Amino acid sequence: MQATPVTWKLLLEAGWDGDPRLKVLCGGEAFSRKLANELVRCGSSVWNMYGPTETTIWSSCTRIQDSSGPVLIGPPISETQIYVLDEDLQPVSIGMTGELYIGGTGVARGYLNRPELTAQKFIPDPFSSEPGPRLYRTGDLGRGLPSGAIEYLGRMDFQVKIRGYRIELGELESLIREYPGIRDTVVVASEDKPGNKRLIAYVVAEDRKRFNATALRDSLRKRLPEYMLPASFISLAALPVTLNGKLDRKALPSAGKGSFEVLRKRIPPRNDTERRLVNIWQEVLGIPSISVDDNFFDIGGNSLLAVRLFNRMEKAFGIKLPLATLIEAQTVEQLAGILSENAGRSWSPLVEMQPKGARPPFFCVHGASGNVLIYRDLSRHLGPDQPFYGLQAQGLNGTAECLTTVEDMAALYINEIRRVQPEGPYFIGGYCLGGTIAYEIAQQLVSRGQNVGLLALFDTLNWSNMGTTSSWNATYSQVQRLLFHAGNFLMLDWKNKSRFFWEKVEILRERSRIWRGIILGRLISERGSFDSKSMVDAQVWKTNDQAKMGYVPKPYPGVVTDFRPKKQYSIFNRTDMYWDQFALKGYEIVTLPVYPAGMLIEPFVEHLATALRAGIDKAIRGNLLR
Repeated sequence: MQATPVTWKLLLEAGWDGDPRLKVLCGGEAFSRKLANELVRCGSSVWNMYGPTETTIWSSCTRIQDSSGPVLIGPPISETQIYVLDEDLQPVSIGMTGELYIGGTGVARGYLNRPELTAQKFIPDPFSSEPGPRLYRTGDLGRGLPSGAIEYLGRMDFQVKIRGYRIELGELESLIREYPGIRDTVVVASEDKPGNKRLIAYVVAEDRKRFNATALRDSLRKRLPEYMLPASFISLAALPVTLNGKLDRKALPSAGKGSFEVLRKRIPPRNDTERRLVNIWQEVLGIPSISVDDNFFDIGGNSLLAVRLFNRMEKAFGIKLPLATLIEAQTVEQLAGILSENAGRSWSPLVEMQPKGARPPFFCVHGASGNVLIYRDLSRHLGPDQPFYGLQAQGLNGTAECLTTVEDMAALYINEIRRVQPEGPYFIGGYCLGGTIAYEIAQQLVSRGQNVGLLALFDTLNWSNMGTTSSWNATYSQVQRLLFHAGNFLMLDWKNKSRFFWEKVEILRERSRIWRGIILGRLISERGSFDSKSMVDAQVWKTNDQAKMGYVPKPYPGVVTDFRPKKQYSIFNRTDMYWDQFALKGYEIVTLPVYPAGMLIEPFVEHLATALRAGIDKAIRGNLLR
């Protein structure tokens, strides 16, 4: 018997207790783990069927036998192909999300008298050398697993962006369904006012009187980043369905005025430190009302506004904090604790940017600025299951001396890395100078008998052969920089164009602040209170640049993976400035569709995250085969 999940639920609720002779075929909608387990307990053979009408109903099937984890849609059936592709119709890496495309003999010819829609949804098969084969674009999201199975993640229609973060509602719904006492759920993005989009979770609980929305949210917080947490939960007796038993999203009740604050009550400042911080946040973010538990990034903050925030904080409190402090303390309440004299926190180069997940951690080294906040978007796009640690420069807090050689930096960072992960294989990388330091870290780890699973260099050059450049070359380089910024700008949509432009304006302001610090450092023999953070940042940057120019790399007894933009500055595009001559076991180049200085910014950072995750997966498989 084949039926939709809703129909099988109705049968179970009506008292049907199963039949071991029956093959239960479930299709038409997402199949929850809870329902699958109930049907398996009935003694029946349970199968999950997947496929749209446009591919003759069934395109894949799999028998449900496991009792945990997501219900998979299985491999494709005979004479059928299922691909997981990105926006450029390129296959995504194992484990990464993409759109499902179906090919094979089951694909229909098109829609009757709808040539435009047919051309949109039925496309030429780019993987076939034969003339005529087409793929059907399903609009469904999924990811391939190492076993060859496929996990369904919901509709692209239900993929939303909130404050710039891409969220798959199907993934969020799956996690909510796993919570004890939840029968079903649906999550939607709603706006209480234009531009203020929030997530609303409609929940069907087994016992509505005992349902605790706060407990559910706290449980989700342990597994999800803050931006994926619903703003409120609405309890329903049942989800509305259409006449054919499918979920009717249009019939969901309105969230209602003020519902977004069901779990988000504003907490006013409770002491002088919090009050002063709230005033600073209001000034920097331009928001009149700040709760002490508001997340800086969730209410409009970004890495460049963080620079302004920390400048204001230093002037107000006289305490220098690295920007990476905002990774671990993202609320007024948490920052106030760090500023408190009784906080008792010792400064460390290691920053836990995303410590959750069972995968091996990735350690990413700072660039010339010394800060690791530039990696925040990369760590987020790698996924909540990928631990990610940043290594920031000693000296950023204005107390410890800056290290002057790449070798010394590497030795210090190895001690921090091994506190988290005592034994290899290690997965390390960095942008620009960070890649150079990561190279030396790998050298020192290997010399200690440790295994390096992945050495990833992000737009990193070998500066040891650079020497001096003429003023003409330096000027030409600056012209090229402007042209490449323009190239990145033109590749963006209008919304991201505006964001990109104002970020560049903010970068210019930051660079002028740092140069002001350098000039002041030369004019003032002792560091005064006047913009001392500028002087500290300038000293870190200057010292790091000198260390980079003075580092002479030695051959590395391993593989180097070089993540490059599609073009490079012409004066740096020399064969002796790359790392292939040093990589004794192989040199892999990953070219990203972005110009220099663009791979870490939105939305281009998604390309880097996808490629890096694929590199980590490949390295994991390689180590398992040893």
